[in-house]
Amino acid sequence: GTTFECTRDDIAWRAEATSNPGAERVERFFPTSVDADALAVTSDAVFVDEDHGDKPSIVKRLDPRTGKRIWARRVGDADRVAAGTERVWVANGAKGQAMGLDARTGRIASTTTVGPGSFDAIAPLTPQPLAITADAVWVATSGGLVRLDPATGQETTRVPVGAAETVVAGPKG
Repeated sequence: GTTFECTRDDIAWRAEATSNPGAERVERFFPTSVDADALAVTSDAVFVDEDHGDKPSIVKRLDPRTGKRIWARRVGDADRVAAGTERVWVANGAKGQAMGLDARTGRIASTTTVGPGSFDAIAPLTPQPLAITADAVWVATSGGLVRLDPATGQETTRVPVGAAETVVAGPKG
């Protein structure tokens, strides 16, 4: 379904609407305890990046039916999240890193440096610096695109196209 955010009486909510435009209804609301900066949805999970100001961000896996927390992981300064079938990927622009979390357990599976470790290492002001395909994780950086192996998190390709503003990938990568 389509995801979006809304605010009601200074309470942040995240919603998933059906992908059937004729239905025009919200299926479910998930209250969040703090500012939720990013959201990623798969067929069996909702992943939320909660910003805690000057404290480390926390990525949580929620059950899409109940909204109950399955796991939570402190991830440092998370800018965005994207989810594949096996991993949840977190972009950390402050450290110039892409972190892969095991989607089932929240365990850190890999941490890969993709940029110089400054706030603009991962494309500054990028609405979505991560894209996931079956065989690749693409990261938009201030120097171009970086392709990671989704199983290991290892860098496989660097495409120097200058500052990438966003990254989108189709099913064939």
